[in-house]
This record gives sequence, C-alpha cells and structure tokens, in this order.
Amino acid sequence: VEGIRFADALCLVKDPHPPQGHRRGSYSDNGVYLDNQGRIRVRIPKGYSYAEQFSEGLARVWRPGDGYGFMDKTGKVVIQPRYDDADDFLEGLAAIRKDDEGPWGYIDRNGEQVIPMVYGLAGRFSEGLAAVERDGKWGYIDKTGKMVLPLKYGYAWPFLRGVAKVVIDKKIAFIDKTGKVLVNTGIGDEYF
Repeated sequence: VEGIRFADALCLVKDPHPPQGHRRGSYSDNGVYLDNQGRIRVRIPKGYSYAEQFSEGLARVWRPGDGYGFMDKTGKVVIQPRYDDADDFLEGLAAIRKDDEGPWGYIDRNGEQVIPMVYGLAGRFSEGLAAVERDGKWGYIDKTGKMVLPLKYGYAWPFLRGVAKVVIDKKIAFIDKTGKVLVNTGIGDEYF
C-alpha cells in the first residue's frame, strides 16, 4: 500500500485490493483514505481520476472532462467538478480558476465564488490574508477580497506569526501585516 501522509486524520493510499470494477495500481477509481488504525474510511468516487489529501474536511477530486471539485469525508462530492485548477481549503476558502490559463479567484466551502477570478496567481489564506499576483506584482487580500497590502512586491509568501517574506527591488525582506519592513536583508534573489 502506497500512502502519502495523514491530513485531517486520514491518509490517501492506493487500494491494493480494489473492489470489483475498479482498476488496480493507481489512485484512479481505487484510491482510499485510511484512518490511523488502517481502516478504509472513504473511497475516491467512481469516475474520478485524482484526489488530494483532506484539508478542513474537504478533498480536491478530479474527474476527466469536468475538472476539479471537492468531496467531504463521507465520499460525497459536495462541490461539483467545474474548475480547471483548484487549491486546498484553508481558513474556509480555496483558490480556483475555470481555465488553465485564466485568472484565479476564491470559493467558500459551499462552492460559492466569494472573491472574483481576477488574479494571475493566488496563494492560500494564512492568518486572514492571501498573497495574490496581477501583472507581475504581488500584494495581499483579506477574506472579503479587499486589497490590504498593494500589488507592489516582486513575490510574496504567506504570513506566519504576523510576518511574511517578500521581494522588494529584487531583494528579500520581511514585513508585518501593515506592510512595514521589519528586516531588509539586502540579499538578492536571482529569480525575481
């Protein structure tokens, strides 16, 4: 049995003995989630070819021809597959986009779009803020979609304990949630 890791008390594995009609040897139609006692708790729904670990009680699942949706811990698909790309739920929101090259936005746990798809890239929420990119510049939005820190950074990482790493003028710096530079390392980053 090949497993990934435990998340939300379940571990996604390839079922070595798939039920009748399921293929063996991939997550396609035979992935299962085990609890810490090794018991099967959830099966990837038939017809879905990919699944991720659970995050906040929901797991991304992918169905060929339809895209990504989300299932709950009973195996019920609660957000129908309709996204070409999606990220995990964190702090109640997940980044999504409808086209492979299209803009990103956010949905809530009910599948309702709460932040419009207007960003070139969209990070996960952490401490109430998410890093977003548009036209090559990064900034931070809150859960209502309000731009809290403007699109002015070369790159931006999630906040952790009130501090985020950013790139300013091709140099790595650390800022607080007001955008105040706490540490300007002066260290260049060749990628930005």
